[in-house]
Amino acid sequence: MAQERSWIQEKAEFLGPSRSVLMQHCAKGRLDNKAGLSLFNDAWVKKIRRLRFLAGVDSEQGSQVFFAGLSAAVNTACPGVW
Repeated sequence: MAQERSWIQEKAEFLGPSRSVLMQHCAKGRLDNKAGLSLFNDAWVKKIRRLRFLAGVDSEQGSQVFFAGLSAAVNTACPGVW
């Protein structure tokens, strides 16, 4: 498993080197919002948690730090997305 990171480090990663990935999440969030869903809807979160587990970057019950950092980065970069 990868070394643990804080949500602040995750946020910085999304706002810096992984900004293109962040912009993809923002675009997905805008589409989800138009459909009345949150970017962080249950089905999407479950899918991402499972993918992170299968990739070996997080435990099956983990990903809270990842999602906290992503949420903070989305709020900063695209505040209209919920």
